[in-house]
Amino acid sequence: MSARLGNDRPPRFFGSAIGVIIVSGYLIGQLAQPQSTLFTPRSIGAEPESQSVQSQVSIHSKKPILSSIIKSTAEYSLFHPRTLRTDRYENIYVVDAGDNLVKKFSRDGKLLMKFGKGKGSGPGEFLNPRDFTVDAEMNIWVCDGKTGLVTVFRQDGSLLRTIRINAVPLRIEVLSSNQFVLMLDGQDGLFAFYDSLGRRMLGFGRLIEEQVKYGIVLDGALARLGSRAIVFAPYYSGLLARFSHKGESEFLVRTIVEIPWPRITLSPDGGSSIDHRNVPLAALALSCWQDTLYVLSRVGPQDAKESRIDVYSAQDGKYVHSIVLGQRVRDAVVTGAHIFSLADTTITVWKR
Repeated sequence: MSARLGNDRPPRFFGSAIGVIIVSGYLIGQLAQPQSTLFTPRSIGAEPESQSVQSQVSIHSKKPILSSIIKSTAEYSLFHPRTLRTDRYENIYVVDAGDNLVKKFSRDGKLLMKFGKGKGSGPGEFLNPRDFTVDAEMNIWVCDGKTGLVTVFRQDGSLLRTIRINAVPLRIEVLSSNQFVLMLDGQDGLFAFYDSLGRRMLGFGRLIEEQVKYGIVLDGALARLGSRAIVFAPYYSGLLARFSHKGESEFLVRTIVEIPWPRITLSPDGGSSIDHRNVPLAALALSCWQDTLYVLSRVGPQDAKESRIDVYSAQDGKYVHSIVLGQRVRDAVVTGAHIFSLADTTITVWKR
């Protein structure tokens, strides 16, 4: 049996939108006022409200400058890099699903460290490293969606701790030495806070009605704003949300990328799936720098040679401008001086 969220349109926000303009083939607009309404499948299918043109909305016209490229060498290989992160010194980290390791590089491409012992279910090993993050103390936190483990490494590569989670962890961020947050699969609350011993402290993050049933459309990218808050951008739905360190909803807005919600197929046993063929993505990656959010979006034709990073205020989720990369990428991290992007088995560094 197939189930659709309304007519596969983005959710409607019940508030007046402020403005919209077409620039370089993209729909760019000021966002509606933040909402905290839970959406039902029927309201998800509602048509977006009409909007008036506002000329001051603009797209960033200057492309960043290519600085360096990191790719496989005789010294090391990037087999199947999946997720990209940086630390405060702009060292580069990537989860390589090809050999189940986290690899650390300097900005000029020198391999500095490998974290993990490779494939397996024991301490320091991975079967499906879904996500990772680097905390303020430069520890590496990796969540494995198959073993249900969160593994923490010190910067010297040694194992600091292993935490077993009684759920399937999909995404991870660390707010403090005694508080981390996980995005969880199949939960009524999309996220949960845990302490350093793995004890669940608080579940939160309901964005749609029947979230367990339709939650597959809410898979997405998670990032932190220091120790104050976390932000979240679902891959498929064109939403952007911010939550406080106490799990309180601070804003929920629609991004400038208006795409249909994907078709969901529900199975008799209660599972769900998405046909990923030709499904557009509103967000591929999310990063924060100071009070600014950077959302890597996949818009335009499948054979496009460029990628776009849409920039939003971290205070209220309002659109600011966009940055265009001269490369089709699947992950990106933005810092004060550089943009780091991941495409196939290559990491590219751009000067802003």
